[in-house]
Amino acid sequence: MKVGSINGSPLEGLCYRVCVEVKRIYDGCQKKYDNLMLTLPLSSFSGASTPPLTFISVESVGNASISNLVVTPVANSERYIIDYDYTLPLLVRFNDASGLTGSASSSITLHNTVRLRLPAENLVPYTIEVWARLFGRIGSFNATESVTVQCCLTVITKVVFPIDLLIPSYGYCKYPDCEADSVICPGFSDSNIFPPL
Repeated sequence: MKVGSINGSPLEGLCYRVCVEVKRIYDGCQKKYDNLMLTLPLSSFSGASTPPLTFISVESVGNASISNLVVTPVANSERYIIDYDYTLPLLVRFNDASGLTGSASSSITLHNTVRLRLPAENLVPYTIEVWARLFGRIGSFNATESVTVQCCLTVITKVVFPIDLLIPSYGYCKYPDCEADSVICPGFSDSNIFPPL
């Protein structure tokens, strides 16, 4: 398979048009927090847990989920105020008194307000999506089952809607054989990867 810059005429090798369904990001923005202090409740302890526990790190795991979404138009502007809460699943790692490593689950729900453009009304509805990443290496355990952490957080808010896009195509990708390939099923490797055009 050859990918990269096109050498010569881009029309050479074109064989048909293909319709693909993709997500279009109509507008978006990001917020960064470099010194965020949070107190996180802990649950689902795993591994070592003999007190006292020493904090190692906290990081987000999985996707953030949106709730309480409110979209408000701004007078004399093409932008809208978008208010929402987002919940981010977290994993906290620690060492216990014997030096063994353990972990616990947590989550945090935060609020965000941004101003973004929205597409004109059409048959395909838009959605608001959020991507968030949290990480920290400074923290301490509290008397209860919680930890106070100092962390960094990046939140990206996107206005997304699906579109059917017609693009020129050079056909299916052709993957070269990997090195040290051995054929133990005669004829199997000659099968088509993708259905005929």
